[in-house]
Amino acid sequence: MKPIFLLILLFSTTNVNSHNYTSTFKVNDKCFKVLKKESHIKGNENKHGYLYKWEEYKPINCKKHIEESHKNMEIKKIKNFLVDKYQNLKAWLKERNFNY
Repeated sequence: MKPIFLLILLFSTTNVNSHNYTSTFKVNDKCFKVLKKESHIKGNENKHGYLYKWEEYKPINCKKHIEESHKNMEIKKIKNFLVDKYQNLKAWLKERNFNY
């Protein structure tokens, strides 16, 4: 039972699900990188703190855009593979009447 629990824990906490907060796109023949940033504004006893989010667009070399696209595709493939394996494990556990 312990190895199965460790397997579930291993698959549920993968870093593949994290987002790198950047993306790229191409308009006409120019490529841009979108940087998503956030900053926490501290509060005090009179005001609550809050999270301030914004996006910055930077021009990049189109070769980097292509490399970024391929890297993102590979990450999506790995994520989909892990999600499929997790669903298969979940179905297997349900079939065996394990309570998870």
